[in-house]
Amino acid sequence: MAETPFDDNNELSDDGADILSLLTQLRFAHWHGALLLLCNRFDGWYAAYEASEESTPDYRPMCELLATLRSFPVKLAGDDLALAHVVASSSFISWSARDHFPGAIAWNPLVEPYTAFMARHVHHYPYWPAEPIVPVAAWVTWMLTQLPVVNGRVRVQ
Repeated sequence: MAETPFDDNNELSDDGADILSLLTQLRFAHWHGALLLLCNRFDGWYAAYEASEESTPDYRPMCELLATLRSFPVKLAGDDLALAHVVASSSFISWSARDHFPGAIAWNPLVEPYTAFMARHVHHYPYWPAEPIVPVAAWVTWMLTQLPVVNGRVRVQ
């Protein structure tokens, strides 16, 4: 009998698994680099938001992604579009910033990581809006374009 990553209740058996193990179990191992890149986009934001250097490095996005993978529907394992939509709905995706309070220049995490924005704007102002500045559809597109190319095509199931 082939070994399965799922238990008798058809749930992931993670036993404290890291993100790559969970991705592999869900047939998303090819997402590893894209999710690390995504988390890197938000690095430093929470420390600035809390005005606390003790919050660095910030593992909140990665922890949220781990929770997302642990609760990801098994029937959607391997469905790149489904994972992209779920990840794009993560709460950290709505983290925002401006060049200063109440600045006119908004940080766009699709364009640059927060650390780059912060380096250019010394008086940056991080804030947490009720709705994300970048639409879910834009995040989905960005994530899918970060996936590896196989046989000349982006691997999307």
